[in-house]
Order: sequence, then C-alpha cells, then structure tokens
Amino acid sequence: MALLFRSTVDSAARWRAQLTRLTEQLDIRVWPEIGNPAEIDYALVWRPEPGFLASLPNLKLILSLGAGVDHLLGDPLLPRHLPIVRLVDPHMTHARDRTRMANCPAPTSRCISPGTASRPRSSGQFRPMSR
Repeated sequence: MALLFRSTVDSAARWRAQLTRLTEQLDIRVWPEIGNPAEIDYALVWRPEPGFLASLPNLKLILSLGAGVDHLLGDPLLPRHLPIVRLVDPHMTHARDRTRMANCPAPTSRCISPGTASRPRSSGQFRPMSR
C-alpha cells in the first residue's frame, strides 16, 4: 500500500510522522520522489497540477488537504471514477475558524462564535458528491 503526499504548503515531515504512527504498513512517498507511479494507491494532495492525478494509473483514492475539493475538480483530466475525501484536520479547522472570526466585523449577529464553524451540520453520514 503506497500513499503519495504532495503539497507545497503542508509539512511532509509532520504528515509522514503522523501517518507512520498510525500504521507501519503504509509506504509513504513524498513528491517528487514517488518511485513507480503504478505503485501509488492513495494521493494526499493540495493543488496538484492538472493531469497529475491522472498520471497515477492504479490510484484508488484522492485525499484533499484543503477545506474543499475545488482545487481538484478544476482539473479537466481528473479521474472521475475515483472517490475524493476531504480530510478534517483539527489544525485546519481551528485556522479556518480563526480566519472567519478575524474577518467578521463586530458587533453583528452574523458572526460565528468560536467553535461553531467546526460543528457538524449533518448527520455525519457519507453522501457521494455529484460531479
């Protein structure tokens, strides 16, 4: 099982340490040292260039490092048959909440109180995204 990490803004060392702590069975590869592209099963990415994910012939799952997946869906060569998962990272959620709070004029009833932005708004059940 091989996972490819590719991001220009996230720490590969931090992700490698956390993923290795969870399982030693995962072969973690960091761009650009990916080895044989046919061996990559999973891609943990932020803003890969168009066509990059399509160049991984045996990819089974795409994991987005962003708060959304727009950076992936804009790729005209994106393999549409693959599932895309948006990770929920506590650090990312906290940073997003702080940004929202900082950009909210006070006082107003439209502001988000701390922590409410990260509360689930649904039943938590997975629903496939339509493309």
